Formats: sequence, C-alpha cells, structure tokens
Amino acid sequence: MEIAVLEPPWQELACFGAQPLGTPLTKLRPLQIGPLEIRRVNNRGRGLFVTKACDRGRLLIVERAFCVGKCGDDLCRAVGEALSKSTPRDCRRFCALDGSGHHVEGADSLAWWTTGECLGGRAIVDAHAVERIVDLNSFHMQATDERKGSIKVDAAGMFPVAALLNHSCVPTASRYYYGDALLVRAARRLEAGEEVLCSYILSNHDLQERQESLLVGYGFQCSCIRCRLEGLVPAASRPRAASSADTLIGIGVCSVREALHAEALAIAAAPEAWLQEAGVAGLSLRGCLVSVSFPALMRRLGMISIHEPEFLLVAEIVAHAAGSVAPGSLV
Repeated sequence: MEIAVLEPPWQELACFGAQPLGTPLTKLRPLQIGPLEIRRVNNRGRGLFVTKACDRGRLLIVERAFCVGKCGDDLCRAVGEALSKSTPRDCRRFCALDGSGHHVEGADSLAWWTTGECLGGRAIVDAHAVERIVDLNSFHMQATDERKGSIKVDAAGMFPVAALLNHSCVPTASRYYYGDALLVRAARRLEAGEEVLCSYILSNHDLQERQESLLVGYGFQCSCIRCRLEGLVPAASRPRAASSADTLIGIGVCSVREALHAEALAIAAAPEAWLQEAGVAGLSLRGCLVSVSFPALMRRLGMISIHEPEFLLVAEIVAHAAGSVAPGSLV
C-alpha cells in the first residue's frame, strides 16, 4: 500500500544519525532510537523512559513500519504475509507485543528490540494472536507536514518499538508520519527517568468519550492525572462538546466559561498531591476542558469571512483559551 510522502525534516534527521540530506525517504535506516530504556510499569507492562533530560521537540524514535495496510482486516492480512517472509528475529519481536501474559526472555531490554539476534527460533503465530496484536498495537497513520499539519489517510501500520509507548490523555510525546516512517518527538521537556507517553485516541474528547474509546478499543480505562481531575467534576458541570450550529461567539464564550468553572471545582476537590502531579506534568486542565469545543469552533470559523467583526472577536476569545494551555497553570 502506498502512503503519501511529504518532505521530512532532513537536516534534523541527519543530526539524529539518518542518511545525508537529500536521501530519499526509502533510504532511511529502519530504526533509530534516542536516549531511551524499557522499564516495567505497574498494570501497564513495558514502557519507554528517557535516560537523560530531553528538550521539547527532541526526536526520540525514527522507525520504519514493519507492515502497512488499510485499517481493519486488510492490515491483519498484510501482517500475516510480512511474518511469513520475516526473519526469526523480527517474528519473535512481533510476538513479544502480545500482552496475553506470556514471558519473552530478553524483551525487557531495549537492545533486544533494536540490535542483535533474539533468543530462540522462529515464534509460532496463530491468526488469533495476530489479530490481537494488531488491534492493540497498530497506529492509524497520517501523512504529515509539520509546518502545514496532517493529511488523513485510510492506513494503519505496525511499529514494534513505538508500540511500547503507553497511553496518557496528557501525552509527553507527539507522533508524526512521513510515508511509512514514524517520528516520535518530546511534546515538552522531559527530565531523566520520565516516561514517554502518547495518546492512543483524540485528546479533545470529553472524559466519558475517552474512557469508552479506551475500554472498547484497548481494554482499559485511563487513570492519568487529567482523567482523575476531570472525574472530580460532576458530569452536569463538565463542558459539553459544542455544536457547529451554535453561534460562533456562543461557542467561544461558553467553552471558556464552562472550562473555568469545571477547573475550579476540580481544584477545590483535588488532593494536594494531585495538583503537584499536574504541575509536574505541565497540565492545564482548563485548556483540556476548552478543547472539547475546538472541533465545532474550527468548523464554525471556516464558515465566515476573516473580515467579519465576529471573526476578530472570537479570535480574541480563542487566543485567551489558547493562552490557558500554558504548562503549570493549575498550581
């Protein structure tokens, strides 16, 4: 399956250890890893952690897909074909993603995933195991231009090392795609020993939608600091997802007002330890709560001319909301 290839940040990739500038994307080395290590995390299996401080924007992973296909059954078939042609090492690495409880010797070391030969011969993979691994570890892909945004494509890929990333609704890392290559960057400054986390779902959904999506799609409910704090707010007091049929000013004003009220309720009820944790994570709860209305707001903005006074007024409201996303605004 062909994926649209947009121009990647070649200069940065060259500094990261990629091929020289101008090298076609297909010439990228299959895997490049930043200062990371694997650790066991309670109730979440393996996770990736930085071994030294990393500034925001630091490239942490550059990984070519083990396999790419259309979302759904097509990806499972593509993975089956890829496994039939793969080396015993790659086959065992794919099987190690199965979280059904079996132990894979050596798989808690990042070196096991990135260099050398895995222990043992070719793993035996049945169709049910492939489907289970693909469902829980594949990534829905987008063609990415970091200056212009993302283009949705009907494709998913298997990236075994990136699949070790655990979920949080307050992610510490962002993902980008160039063709069949996945880039993972630090979304904020990470101190040595912090876990690299990504969001498995759209983070601008409200608490109930996020929890339902994670339970149905991945079999767990999130207990990150954002979900815990939002859970302190009575359901009736949480900001609603606005409709694009609402007035532009109504969306902007109501979303900010509701978010500020909900944040105040959460702060009043939260243990001090949670507020400190939110500060360390750089969480702006009001920014997260405002974000549930962003899709409707953006659709509504697209319906009017930038010369209309209403546009400028709402732009001011959005600027206020965006300013609320500054790290550490809870404490």
